[in-house]
Order: sequence, then structure tokens, then C-alpha cells
Amino acid sequence: MKVVLCFVALILVLPGSLGNPVTDAHDYIHTLFLNQKNYFDGIRIYVGTYTELTASSMIDIVTSEIATWQSRGRSCKGNIFRPRNTEEFGEDLSICVMFATSHLETVGSLIYFYLEAEQEITNGIQMTIMRELRTVNLLEDYDTFYAYARELGAQIEARFYNQRYPDLIEHLEFLDWTAENLPTMLENCINDIPRRLTKLC
Repeated sequence: MKVVLCFVALILVLPGSLGNPVTDAHDYIHTLFLNQKNYFDGIRIYVGTYTELTASSMIDIVTSEIATWQSRGRSCKGNIFRPRNTEEFGEDLSICVMFATSHLETVGSLIYFYLEAEQEITNGIQMTIMRELRTVNLLEDYDTFYAYARELGAQIEARFYNQRYPDLIEHLEFLDWTAENLPTMLENCINDIPRRLTKLC
């Protein structure tokens, strides 16, 4: 969660000096959306890292279980390692893996979908500002346009902190929970398989 707090500290730190009207307008708009882009890029890196680590942990669990299946089978009277039981174990193992990977994929996809939706909103705001630039004379109407831009920036900032940031934190906390608990859930699912198959001996 540290990366989230770091990028929040950077977002919407906007220039406030007035000089050349075109430069001021460009710097203001550019800084606003560059900070938002950096924040969302940071979230993507955060999600990608957590997803990769969680997937790697689950792969290790599955690989280890496959490697020890034969030795588990030899400990069962009646030879649990019969083809019938091996096939059923493989099917049940696949179900456990499918559940875990689907859950991880869903959590990551929700966050990526959210970020893409935010990017579309950001692009729309950029186009709105560009259309506004076409309708004003920045030399004559500088104060009016800059006040409009500052008001728009304040609205974006308020929307982010009041709505989008809490939503993102909720999603990322769920990702943290998933990364911490999903490998254990997968392991528990797998551990239930041999105990049930042992009854077939």
C-alpha cells in the first residue's frame, strides 16, 4: 500500500504562477494530467507486482503437490496411485487451480477496468479543455480562462479524493487480502483431495 500513498502525495500538485498566458495554461493542464498518469501507472505496477508474486506462490504449491502425489499414493493400502484415482485427483486439482486463478484474475481485472475507465474520463476532460482553448483569446481572456481551468482542476481534485481514491483503496485492500490468503485457500483445497480419495482404497 506504500506505493499508493506515495503517488497520492504527488497527484494534483499544480503550478500557480502567472506569466506567459499560453505557457501557464499549458503547464497547468500538463501538470494536472501528468500527475494523474503517474498515479495510475503506479497503481498498475503495484497490481502487476502483487499478481505476479501471488501467481508464483500458487504455482509453487501446485508443482509441489504434483511432485509428492506419487509418494502420497504409496502410503495408502490398496494403492491409491491407480489410474482411476490419479485421473480424479488431476481433475480435482484442476478445479482448485481454476478457482484460485479465476479469483486472482477477477481482482486484477476489476482494478485495471477501473483505471481504464478513469483514463477515458481524463481524456474527455483534456478534450474539453482543448475545445475551450479554441474559443478564447488567451491574451485578452487569460484571467477568465485560467479561472475556468483552476475551477475545473479543483473539481477533478475533489472528485478524486472524495470518490475515486476511496474506491481505489478498497480495491487495493481486497488485492492485499487476496495476495495474503489465496495461496492458503488453494493449499487447503488441494489438501482436501487426497483425504477424500484415500477412501477409495
